[in-house]
Amino acid sequence: AEITLGDEDSPMPARKLSSVGEWRVVARISRAGGAQAASGDLQGERRIARAQAGKPIAITIDRRIE
Repeated sequence: AEITLGDEDSPMPARKLSSVGEWRVVARISRAGGAQAASGDLQGERRIARAQAGKPIAITIDRRIE
């Protein structure tokens, strides 16, 4: 899947994504279909520095949440 994130996607409306120097992007496949991580879900993550903003990244889903 290809997803584009912007300021409107910030989890904190008062703090724009463009105002921080590094982001942690998490991709999760939920067994139960919920937004919160749960046992059995599959997950991958990447830390993204401001210098990488606007460039495509890949996230490998490579671990199971216990």
